[in-house]
Amino acid sequence: MALTIMNHGPGSALVSFELDCGRSLSFDKGGFKATESENLGEISPGVRIEKFFHLFAKPVTKVGTHQIKIKATEHFNSYNLVKKEYGKITELIVEE
Repeated sequence: MALTIMNHGPGSALVSFELDCGRSLSFDKGGFKATESENLGEISPGVRIEKFFHLFAKPVTKVGTHQIKIKATEHFNSYNLVKKEYGKITELIVEE
């Protein structure tokens, strides 16, 4: 899975993100890691950052569509203060 975050604003932004793949998928082979997050630091205007993640099915995963929630946060001066949050839900199709 690829995640692209871009600063469309006029100035630099302190950014972090969080991914949530739910209970049926995992970010590790053991099946215990359902979320992934990272503080990206200051992103200059027009700069695009791409991150790649591997997703793994658990033994209980069923064939079909599974939701992945994405939340990007723009912070004010430090990661403790939130300036604005952006959310998106995307889907992953699991086949046999």
